[in-house]
Amino acid sequence: MTAFSFTSTPSVTARSAATTAPHFFVDGVDEIYEAVRERANIIHPISDQDYGLRDFLIADPEGNKIGIAQRL
Repeated sequence: MTAFSFTSTPSVTARSAATTAPHFFVDGVDEIYEAVRERANIIHPISDQDYGLRDFLIADPEGNKIGIAQRL
């Protein structure tokens, strides 16, 4: 058996929150947007992106971002 002895506690520094969000790829992104827009916390309204997606971004009650997207 190996024993470990620590003489000091490693320091912990604050990190910024992640800036990525999972995206769910769907068919009918416009219909989904219309169905949730009155109830969801919309962070970014639906729009076409230069990178070939039509998407929108919502936040859940804990502030986690979730993208709903459809390829153009």
